[in-house]
Parts: sequence; structure tokens; C-alpha cells
Amino acid sequence: MHALMARDILRAWEQGENQAPLTRALTLLAGAGAEVTIEQLAALSVRQRDAQLLTLRELTFGSQLDGITECPDCQERLEFTQDITSLRSDDPKLAHEEHELTSGNLAVRFRLPNSDDLALAVDCGDETRVRRLLAERCVLHASRNGIAVPPCELSTAVLDSLADRMGECAGEADLLLDFACPACGHRWQAMFDVVAFFW
Repeated sequence: MHALMARDILRAWEQGENQAPLTRALTLLAGAGAEVTIEQLAALSVRQRDAQLLTLRELTFGSQLDGITECPDCQERLEFTQDITSLRSDDPKLAHEEHELTSGNLAVRFRLPNSDDLALAVDCGDETRVRRLLAERCVLHASRNGIAVPPCELSTAVLDSLADRMGECAGEADLLLDFACPACGHRWQAMFDVVAFFW
């Protein structure tokens, strides 16, 4: 992977202008000269993809992120600066493709969602349907007392637990930013969207 040069940025902008954010993420990475296909990039877990985007953003523009946010209480506009290294995780879970969930006598082995999974989930609308779709795509094996259970037969409670476990394994808290409003004193956290920020 190399830093995006001016021609790479222009090409990505032209290609991604009318793309959905999920596709834009892949367009940015594809422009970085990595010798992988779009299909291979789409197969990365979202966490792996975002880690690569952080690296590419740092190579291209440096490690400092300057942004603007708005206080949810008083709507004061706040400028913030964040260092990319504080968002990057060296968590060894990043290297593992498979994770596990145990719920009573049920054992589930799963992978984290990738860009293709999320692209399909966008059109589901209903949260329960999204969780069912992700389970059917991401569950590698499920068994109860040693007997295989098809992902489509997992209960709503198990789907909820699976969604929570996926969140833990994806390290969502790593990308939460802390803010404090100097105008009203309100404190809050906001998720950092590396794709939107980079774009």
C-alpha cells in the first residue's frame, strides 16, 4: 500500500462520486496500489477494512485528524483534533477470522461482517431481518449438544447475543471519540466513521 497521489485521489473521486459509502471505502483502498482485487477487499471484515483505511489516510495526509462536530445539546460547533494512532488497535483479534459465542448448550462459530454483507443488509430495513441475514451469512457453524443447527433456526435471543458478541469482537469502542462542549458543558461520545471522514 502506498499513499494516494494527486492522480489517485482524482481517480477515486471520479469513480466514487455517486457510490454508496461501502463502495467508496473499497474504491479508496483499490487506489492505494495494493495488489488485491475489489472482491478481496470486500471480503475483509469491516474492522480489517477500516484499519487499512486508517493506514492509508495516515500515509496520504499524515497522522493528525482535524474535524468539526456539533454539540447535541446546544448545537455549538466544535473543532477537534485526533491522532490516528489513538484509533488504531493492535488487538490480536484483528488477525483471527473466526470467533465464538456460547449460549447455554449452543455453540456458534462465526466471522465478522464484511462490506458485501453490509451492502446486502442495507436493503433489509428491519433490524431483526438484518440480524437474521448477517447470521445466515456470517455463522460458520452452530451446534446444540453436538448437533448442527442451521443459522436460519437460531432464536431471536441468540441473534441478539450474536450481534453483541460481533460488536465486542469488532472492537467498536476503539472508534468512539469523547467530546465536551465548552459552551454548555455537555459530554458525549460519537462513533468515528473513517470512511466518511476520509472521503
